[in-house]
Amino acid sequence: TNSLPTDAWPIACNNTNSPNEKSTFPCQNSYLTGFGGHIIVDGSQGTKPTGRFSGVEMFRVGQTNIIGRYPIHFHMLGDVTATNYTNHYVTDSSVHDSYFRCYAIHGTHGVLLSENTAYNAIGHCYFLEDGVEENNTISYNQAALLHALG
Repeated sequence: TNSLPTDAWPIACNNTNSPNEKSTFPCQNSYLTGFGGHIIVDGSQGTKPTGRFSGVEMFRVGQTNIIGRYPIHFHMLGDVTATNYTNHYVTDSSVHDSYFRCYAIHGTHGVLLSENTAYNAIGHCYFLEDGVEENNTISYNQAALLHALG
């Protein structure tokens, strides 16, 4: 059977600031509330976690407009290039119907994102959060049907 929610409409809700306009933010009391699961590989507390994801499907994940609550998020791991991509990667995976972005790399150098797909997501899908991240390989990925925040 189809697991999609039955309350798929309205896709846009009334804007609380301008009642005559529609908003692209999630609707209250529907599956479009914008609150889904997320995975953070977090090194900000001085820990050295490992993030290895292969063949993972993520559906209705991320949390709309909440910084850092992305479906898969490598967070402040520092330089992991010495591991030669063996401990920090996402390959052959998919994110679809995401509430906020798809794959994020923040303060981390040396992650491999390869052969992944992203479909029907709000915001960027292959995201370097600060723009200073180096030596990450983002290759052979696909993204389609992306929606702007707003």
